[in-house]
Parts: sequence; C-alpha cells; structure tokens
Amino acid sequence: MPEIEKQLAWYRTWQRRGIYAFISLVPATALTLWASGGTVLAAPLVIVVGGSIFALFSVAYFKVLRFRCPRCAECFTTKNRSGRSCANCGLPAYGSAPKESKPG
Repeated sequence: MPEIEKQLAWYRTWQRRGIYAFISLVPATALTLWASGGTVLAAPLVIVVGGSIFALFSVAYFKVLRFRCPRCAECFTTKNRSGRSCANCGLPAYGSAPKESKPG
C-alpha cells in the first residue's frame, strides 16, 4: 500500500470514529441512564459514559482537523462540508488516490 493510501486510511478511520462517537453520544447516555435508573450511581455513570464518548469525539475531531494532506503537505481543508477532497491540490479523501506518473 503506497504511503498516500496509508495516510488517507488513517484520516478516514479517525473521521469515522468521530462520526460514530457523535451519533452514539445521546443513545449511549440514555441507555446508561435507563439501565442504572433509580440507583445512586445513575448520575455519575451518565457523566462518565457521556464524557468518555465526548472525549473520543473531541480527539477524533481535532485529529481530522489537523491532518496534513499527503500530497501537498497543507492542512486537508475542503471546499465544501462533505470533505471529499483537498481544497489545495484536489486529492480525494475517499476512493483511490490518482496514480503518480513517473517521468522517463
């Protein structure tokens, strides 16, 4: 696997982790509250579970935000909110990276 593909796989992995954490935050805390309802540990458990998932989301968000494009070494910013390609050089985040042609 070329180096660009490895770096883009890392980017996609952390992007998915952030999305999964964001989506699971409310259901996981609600399930924890329901499962521990009526006990003394209900409030601390909800805080720990919600805080842990929020921490995972925050870490994933900042890792994706600070990711450098493997081709142009600029921040991997996007032209639109879908985040499909680098705004600086056009390297696609999903799919296969374009093959670099070797001179000669």
